[in-house]
Amino acid sequence: MLGSAGNDNFYINESNSYLRGNGNAFLNYASAFDDVSANVTGSGGTDTTYAYDSVNDDIVIAGETQATIDFNATASPGVNITAQGFGRVDVYGGSGGADQATLYGSTSDDAFTGREEYSYMTGNGGAFVNFVKDFANVIADVTTGGGSDKAVLVDSNGNDRLDAGQAGVVLDFNASGPSDPNITANGFASVSVYAMKGGDDEVYFTGSTGDDRFNRR
Repeated sequence: MLGSAGNDNFYINESNSYLRGNGNAFLNYASAFDDVSANVTGSGGTDTTYAYDSVNDDIVIAGETQATIDFNATASPGVNITAQGFGRVDVYGGSGGADQATLYGSTSDDAFTGREEYSYMTGNGGAFVNFVKDFANVIADVTTGGGSDKAVLVDSNGNDRLDAGQAGVVLDFNASGPSDPNITANGFASVSVYAMKGGDDEVYFTGSTGDDRFNRR
């Protein structure tokens, strides 16, 4: 499916997908296809993708120029949906399964927000936004990019555990027993974490091989 010079919206679920383009001037619909791609690269307009998970374990990988979805990834691995060139991609979980999303940054300034309910990456100074809601595991990765990258994480109302080191930060909501990461932020120069919802939260810091300083307020 190809976009127009106007505003295009791409709608996705496991059973069917459709591209509504140029301000509703046309609609292209696909049902029961194994693989569906929508490309609006260079088309112009304000283009958005809206996707909904399956009842199984799904995997989302989203970056500056492309987002992919693998429905039922455990039993049937392989990309089912590809969205290229969309300025915003919203993916909604909650239907079931242990869904995982990996959000990549750009070579410019990126900002990531991670919460129990939702997470999103705003990349390249706001040129794109990739948003996921109700995902069990979200990884934000800017290790291969550049720019000044920042992450903000917020706790849950349960007992949470934060592990932070030079390479990355891991936040486990409602932590109990073995580590079960819910939010992972890798490669960010600045990470701010706020414990504001309650619970008995724990933090573990690991230093670097250089000179480190710890301040508590």
